Amino acid sequence: MISHRTLRDRGVLICDGVVGPWFIDLFRETAQAQALPLSYVILRPDQQTTLERATSRADDALTDPEPIRSLHGQFTDLGVFEAHVLDSSSLSAEATASSILQGVAAGAYLLHRSDSTTDTNGSNRTP
Repeated sequence: MISHRTLRDRGVLICDGVVGPWFIDLFRETAQAQALPLSYVILRPDQQTTLERATSRADDALTDPEPIRSLHGQFTDLGVFEAHVLDSSSLSAEATASSILQGVAAGAYLLHRSDSTTDTNGSNRTP
């Protein structure tokens, strides 16, 4: 497992959460203001794996299958963002982290100006 210190030393910051393409322009603006490259990785295991993982969580985690199915559906057919999808269905947490870091290091998930949810006239488009 890679430590927080190693990530900091490599200049990598990871935001882990539900960040759909409809939010990415906010991250892009911040990165551009700081002249930083921005990579975007969407972990999308198949729906069955997603349901199995989510419904087995404890504590305050979302475990209700219906909202989980809905969220999964929101991350399908993502247009230009499909290139940022990593199918983690058969990967362990460690293998997923390793794959992400390798892909980011190789530039595989780097966002480009054309990868936007806002078209050139400033209106939102759906992914």
